[in-house]
Amino acid sequence: NSLNPEKSHAMATSTWDALDYALRMVESAAFSLHSLFGLSEPCHGILHQLTDGPRGHLVHPSLFFPIAGVMLALVAVTNFSAKKHLVLVAQCYVVAFHTGGAAVHLKVGHHPVAALGPGGFVLLGFLVLWLQQDLITALLGTGSCVVLGLSLSAMLVKRKEGTDALLEDQ
Repeated sequence: NSLNPEKSHAMATSTWDALDYALRMVESAAFSLHSLFGLSEPCHGILHQLTDGPRGHLVHPSLFFPIAGVMLALVAVTNFSAKKHLVLVAQCYVVAFHTGGAAVHLKVGHHPVAALGPGGFVLLGFLVLWLQQDLITALLGTGSCVVLGLSLSAMLVKRKEGTDALLEDQ
């Protein structure tokens, strides 16, 4: 059986497909949970407290978390679309959104290790893009979405006037 190149290719393809599916399942499970946090933010305010940081340095739109919750729910569902281009768009959103999340952790003065949480999803997005496409496309797509995420983070999340520099000592 291992001498049959067609069967060997089919097994390799099914292995990569299984890995791709598993990575998207992990993403969608996390995004489903986080979408509930975002959608319910107006009721509890926990996410604003977390992202505002211990020193109250950031200002961001009040609808940010509910909108992010809707988007994460859409990504969780779109991740399993039969239309490959929708899965790719979902992965681009994953990379951009979580790059911005990592940047916000640094802006509020959390320990730099806190940025690894959202950073892990940037890596997952890259891996899914790579499995769906090819390495060059995944690198270019991920790089573009990282720039987009950093840019959006800089536009949407501003430091309050009179606050100190990033990662200041407490």
